[in-house]
Amino acid sequence: MHVDARAVHLLCPTSCSSGKLPWRGHALPCTKKMLATSQRAFERKLAASAMLCSILSHGLSTSRKLRRRAHRTAVRMACGVSSKPQFQLIFDVNKTIVMEDSSGRKGTRALCNEAIADACWGMLSNGTWKWCGAPLSAALPDASAKGLLTYSDFVTQQYPDIVASRPSERDEARMLSERAKKQRDRLRGSFAEADGDAPSEIASLLDPLMAKLYIPDGLKNKNGMVAAGLAEKSTWFLLPSFLEAIKNLLDSPLSDQVNLSLHFRSFGTDLAAVAREFNIFAQGGHPLFPGFRCDGSDGRVDRRMHLEGETYGSYFRDDDGPILAMGGSQPTQGLPLAETRSQAVDIAGSAGAELASGIESIHHAIAQRSCNGRTLCFRDHWRYWRDQGESGDAGKLLTVAEGNNRVIFFDDNARGPDGHIVDVRDAHSGRKIEWPAVLRAGHVVPAWPYAAVTDPHYFWRVIHEAHDKCLNPKKK
Repeated sequence: MHVDARAVHLLCPTSCSSGKLPWRGHALPCTKKMLATSQRAFERKLAASAMLCSILSHGLSTSRKLRRRAHRTAVRMACGVSSKPQFQLIFDVNKTIVMEDSSGRKGTRALCNEAIADACWGMLSNGTWKWCGAPLSAALPDASAKGLLTYSDFVTQQYPDIVASRPSERDEARMLSERAKKQRDRLRGSFAEADGDAPSEIASLLDPLMAKLYIPDGLKNKNGMVAAGLAEKSTWFLLPSFLEAIKNLLDSPLSDQVNLSLHFRSFGTDLAAVAREFNIFAQGGHPLFPGFRCDGSDGRVDRRMHLEGETYGSYFRDDDGPILAMGGSQPTQGLPLAETRSQAVDIAGSAGAELASGIESIHHAIAQRSCNGRTLCFRDHWRYWRDQGESGDAGKLLTVAEGNNRVIFFDDNARGPDGHIVDVRDAHSGRKIEWPAVLRAGHVVPAWPYAAVTDPHYFWRVIHEAHDKCLNPKKK
């Protein structure tokens, strides 16, 4: 196959210092990983570049379908990845795999109250919410019933966020939204307490739920408790059902059939605590799973979390679109705190991070870093989501594409009609994917924290169910 100057350019760091080669409106990959010095790696990368440039140079670049296929093939060959499908398994942190929220200043008991409020259904009667008598359920208990809503939905209607209609009103809108949030947190966080709004039948579920989270006395002095950050805690931090699911998944045949990459995402600053316990788990020192390892010491993929370097990313969003900074030093974690786009770019630059701007560019950046199974960590942009009234269009960006790529995102706040906290987009067109289609494809799983606490096999079961939907998207 003929290799023209553009293919050589693609491999030359001096002529592509930005890391991207814009050509005919398409950004081609040019990363350090593609510049390996071994002859075999170079030949593979050169062939990948030649294939892509050959396809585009024959007047076919206007075909979106061919461009997608060419890019997937080039990235796969460039990374040296097998034909096994990518499987990105993504977890929100707070109230999904952790029953604490340090950024929201919520303890375990308050989140247990919220978990019950999120699944308790009722109806409005003279402006007051009344329990309908149905047992707790993550889904609508009776599809034919009209007017059913959870207690949490009722509280949100009573105390909604305020969206500024113009920039000059933004500060006031933020202040009013913060007041509304405090009221929501107060009511939901005390729902099943003696002075809460839960009926006695529902309130009686709180103490048994808390009991599932208490660390048994026999484990409190076990090796690994201090290293995992659990020595001073009375309740588990990472949910045991989550850790069991990861262990089962990595021990299962599925982990050999896919290129699995674990992702952790949070609006807050909890990732450091998550990494501390998860890495002890990965190193075989967790008191619940002693001896289990996934730190690469057995020759397999190292699944540990790292909050610096190219496996850490930080988002900034505004009306001009999303930015993702990957890699660099600790200052990158402040990207979501930036007030303006230019400030976010400056923060990323000072940290030495690589920037991906726009949905398609972000999709490729994450796919390339996921292809060898590394664990990725992301901090999302809470302020923009809040300023937009917690609209799904401003939530945590999730890109999906056709082909050999499976993406599943677990988040307790994901819900219709627009995803609420998850913004699911077609990776190439940027088009928002409708919520019913997202659920049918299994791309997002609205996590149910009550079940995650009470059922030790919850995550293992729902991972399999969601993966089955990814394999059979037309299956209901």
